[in-house]
Amino acid sequence: MVRVCGGSSSDPLANVQAAFDQLGAAMSLCIEREMRLAALMLLYSAIDVAGWMAAQAAGPPVPTGQAAFTAWTEKYLRPKATLGCSALELYAARCGVVHTMTPESELFRQGRVLRQVIYAWLPSTVEKLSAMTDFVGRGYVAVQGDWLVRAFQVAVRTRFLPDLRQSSPEQLQPVTSKVFTTMPPAQADDLLMRAYFATLGITPPKKWPGRSLRLPPKNKDR
Repeated sequence: MVRVCGGSSSDPLANVQAAFDQLGAAMSLCIEREMRLAALMLLYSAIDVAGWMAAQAAGPPVPTGQAAFTAWTEKYLRPKATLGCSALELYAARCGVVHTMTPESELFRQGRVLRQVIYAWLPSTVEKLSAMTDFVGRGYVAVQGDWLVRAFQVAVRTRFLPDLRQSSPEQLQPVTSKVFTTMPPAQADDLLMRAYFATLGITPPKKWPGRSLRLPPKNKDR
């Protein structure tokens, strides 16, 4: 993959939407194949990215880390209404999953959150998991992992991206200028060939055969 700055001229957010579509598809595939930890890592990383993008588009002062994650989660994911947990509990869950592959986090150990997020995955249900936690006392909040992933996908598509589209080009520039995209091989060949001709001080031809580029080897000092 080659990183190319900027979106398409007609839609500056095309690369951003494509990236989130790809992440969402990867999460769904992980769940389908029962790779649930991988799905959670992708999910929490994607929320990190979305939080950073929202903060960049909003302008200074730009929150980072926990502040960006929880602000995005509260505004777009709305976890209290949809999942029964708080944005800070999800951030603590994110820290545990991403850093240690466990439900535990420094926020929980410090007492800044009182419940650890644990997950039910279909065909198991969050109701059954919640009932199980009643036997071990407080300290856990059960979340349906499938719903969490789906809620994120819906939030991005129906709330977050439409909000970004209301931003000015100047607000979007810090986001769209840095997002990864894929450069087709023919375009990469064209770019390299033009650069090669430029080093020779020669105007490149307008067309050349559309095959893999093989540049002459560089001279080496012996």
